[in-house]
Amino acid sequence: GFGALLEPRLLRLLCLVVALQALQQLSGINAVVYYTPTVLKEAGVPRLFASVGLDENAASLAATALAYAPRLPAMLAAISLMGDFLDTFADTS
Repeated sequence: GFGALLEPRLLRLLCLVVALQALQQLSGINAVVYYTPTVLKEAGVPRLFASVGLDENAASLAATALAYAPRLPAMLAAISLMGDFLDTFADTS
């Protein structure tokens, strides 16, 4: 049952999994990935890029890349923290 999760080895792994999931959620990347194409299309960004010769798909890709650029430091910090947690908690011996 759930009591088995309180054993030291499994409790340590459970803490690791919960911490990794929390860091993923706090980085906010899921919201960015999900909403960026919709927001950019509604804002007319693909048409703006199309005016300089990019088709809609290339314009959407370029706009998404521009939207990710400011979030890159936060994503890299989250990846680093996840690695630190793995180093700290994954040693189950």
